[in-house]
Amino acid sequence: MHLDRILSLGPLAFQGENARVSRVVTAGGEIWILKAGGTVREGEVVAALAAHQPLVPAFFGESAQGLLFSELPGQNLAEVFAQPSRHHARLAHALGEALRQIHAWEPPLEKQTTSWREAALARVRATALAHAGERIAYNFSPFSGHEYGALAAWVEAESAKTPPALAFCHGDACLPNFLTDGGTITGIVDWGDGGWADPRFDLATALWSLRRNGAPECQDDFLVGYGWEGGTESLALFEAVYTLWE
Repeated sequence: MHLDRILSLGPLAFQGENARVSRVVTAGGEIWILKAGGTVREGEVVAALAAHQPLVPAFFGESAQGLLFSELPGQNLAEVFAQPSRHHARLAHALGEALRQIHAWEPPLEKQTTSWREAALARVRATALAHAGERIAYNFSPFSGHEYGALAAWVEAESAKTPPALAFCHGDACLPNFLTDGGTITGIVDWGDGGWADPRFDLATALWSLRRNGAPECQDDFLVGYGWEGGTESLALFEAVYTLWE
């Protein structure tokens, strides 16, 4: 696909990663979202999720400049949570509902031959090796200050005692990737890491993002919206994996 009829092209502050995403308006009045640096995998995932439009964008194909998607309505949750509002708890609840919905999807994507857990543990080991002898700097994780190697060893031990789970997951369930009209989730973007994984990793990612975006008090609202009854402490293993996810 060639972008030879562009009327305007500008950075987009509210869908996905601002530095890589632009809003394209063609001479014919069409509006596309251009993601520079997007992977072929992301296009495949979004195409496989076509049945779930308009919650996910339509995928129009690849151009020399990047991947082309439809524009979704709404403002990303990170921007919304940056502003004072009495609706943050309700939006955290809606985020939980949206993740529960995603985890029930059955898109026609092949499940990994190597289990997600094996791949995650390999990544944890690599991070610990790269930071041998170092402590984790403060990064909104409950494991900030822990030694990398010790935390990786704890993850290995806890993983051996924790039954696996598998569902279709977003893979990067951070607030900037969820759009809202102020009351509901209107769109979900940035599907490059989407695939079959342990759904508890999505939950841990969202908990971290709520803290990162100044809303630690909304963590319980998020878990209630999802229907998770174990509390934040029951996701400690997956919070540790996310902390070591480099």
